[in-house]
Amino acid sequence: DKGENDPVTIADTRAQHLIEGSMRKWFPSVTFVGEEEIHASTKDAFPASPEELASSVCDEDRKAIHAIYGETVDSKRLCLYVDPLDATKEFVDGDKRAVMVLIGIVLDGKPIAGVLHQPFFRKWSEQEISNVMEKEPISQCYNVHLSPYVGRTIFGVVGMGIRGCDFLRNLVESNERKSNSDLGVFRLLSSSNHQSPIVERMERLVAPTSVLRMGGAGHKIIHVLEGTAEVYAHPVHGSNGPKKWDVAAPGALILAAGGSLTDFDGNDMDFSVPLEHQNEGKEAVEG
Repeated sequence: DKGENDPVTIADTRAQHLIEGSMRKWFPSVTFVGEEEIHASTKDAFPASPEELASSVCDEDRKAIHAIYGETVDSKRLCLYVDPLDATKEFVDGDKRAVMVLIGIVLDGKPIAGVLHQPFFRKWSEQEISNVMEKEPISQCYNVHLSPYVGRTIFGVVGMGIRGCDFLRNLVESNERKSNSDLGVFRLLSSSNHQSPIVERMERLVAPTSVLRMGGAGHKIIHVLEGTAEVYAHPVHGSNGPKKWDVAAPGALILAAGGSLTDFDGNDMDFSVPLEHQNEGKEAVEG
């Protein structure tokens, strides 16, 4: 436990072992910065190759990424920021919808891509369970019994846009519901766990039409992306400020969607590699 509002669970450490072990096996020269203070072994790696995972990216998206960033990038310019279980406090308290896995890719100190996985997006409907039991292989039926939840994954690349079918459908439906009367609506999101005099002062100055408080950086930024809020405000500095692994992935999605990610002075946030990680040996570790 790192504090009353920042607990750590076995799920946090196991998830980071899996993600970090995979990255150290596949991309040993890329700097890895994770929330949990562990050092994963390549033996913790996910049992799949980068080529197998890359095959899930359609040719059109792959060509778009290559057109923007080239077919190869010097791995020493890259940094992965990972929060293996964002909104751990909400997870412990039973608010599972706020829980996210966040993987942000930073190039030369700037977020360029992000992946958000929401494992508890919604529950299976009775009809879905019935359809799976009738049509799908036994492995999928096992998954239904193992977890009553359906997850979703949203990913985006700056310059290419955002992918994730549920996200796109919800965004279109949200935009269709908006009318001219919504143009004056300004909804602001802030943390339910980390209050700040700076954010409270901002709330008074900008006078939003409503203030929504919830946990999880990724969860809040998804609300901005889906159009249920216009701004997410959080203090940048101090012990209550967001950590880079909290913001790199969802921040990249904001940028990919055409939004902005700045401090209160309007300056772009800096995602340079922390000093303690700049001289890491990047050889894959067996152990």
